[in-house]
Amino acid sequence: MTIQAPQYTLNEYKDRSTWLVVFGIIEIIIGALFIFSSLSNLMLLTGISDTQGLDTPSSSLIISFLFTIAIAALFITLGIGSIKAKRWARTLTYITSWLWLLIGIIGFIFAVIIAPGLMEQIAESSEFEDIPEGFLDFITYLTLAFIAIFYVVLPALFVWFYGNKNVVATCERKDPKENWTDRCPQNILAISLAFTVSAFAVLSAGTYGWTVPFFGIILSGGVGAAVVIVSSLFLGYTALGLYKLDVKAWWYAVVLTFAWSISFIITYPRYSLSDFYEKMNLSTEQIEVIDNISVLDGPIIVIITGLVGILFIGYMFRIKKQFQTGTVQEYAE
Repeated sequence: MTIQAPQYTLNEYKDRSTWLVVFGIIEIIIGALFIFSSLSNLMLLTGISDTQGLDTPSSSLIISFLFTIAIAALFITLGIGSIKAKRWARTLTYITSWLWLLIGIIGFIFAVIIAPGLMEQIAESSEFEDIPEGFLDFITYLTLAFIAIFYVVLPALFVWFYGNKNVVATCERKDPKENWTDRCPQNILAISLAFTVSAFAVLSAGTYGWTVPFFGIILSGGVGAAVVIVSSLFLGYTALGLYKLDVKAWWYAVVLTFAWSISFIITYPRYSLSDFYEKMNLSTEQIEVIDNISVLDGPIIVIITGLVGILFIGYMFRIKKQFQTGTVQEYAE
């Protein structure tokens, strides 16, 4: 599939090169902040710092460190690409910003639900009995404000900017050569990248005893490892097929989403979070801390899982014709 880059004249669009540099610098700064954040995990791994009595497994710290470094590298790379007005950087920033925004909205909803109960638990702790009245409320609102700005407002701003037709036109004029991000519709490329990330993310279960919910039971150990590894390979295969607009991959994505959603919905109500965490080899102290957030033991996670699954499958049916025609959609307005 060959895509000819549109030919623009200066009268047909507004050059956004300067703003591409500004937003690119912002991305690099965000990447630097993630590098700074990764240092805490590095300090824990090297023994410079401690976990204040919580016996955090080294394997989970390594995963957290690598994940943070990967996010930092992504933002810095996209930032440099934005400064250079590269069309691949514009496309990938637009896609990752949408994923960032969707995850941020869900995370913010969870934060709003969890925050009151968590602050109540902290207020009842003897370690915080001398805190002035109203201080915890201030911290709660400050935290929610930070989450709203960083995980909702900021990605929404990125979506608005990098989806603007003038920004698209600027990048296509300054970087007219076709690249791999042009060979797949942006919405499907986003789903393909999400499945690619999921293929690697599920392997993190290996740091927690290969624990995984599976149609009413909790698997772990060798059996759990087999399910996780097969799932990872299948997710990766599906991601590649989605990028190639293979209609079979569309079916794989729908079936995988439906199966794992049902598996989680069936399994979760039958166990408490403590049952999961014991299988994950977490320490007693860690389990007690997590159990204090009682809202997580309610139906909220099951409801959100079901809603996300339904919305995703519904969206997949909406875009199925793109797999049948192999049509690359126009750039965002």
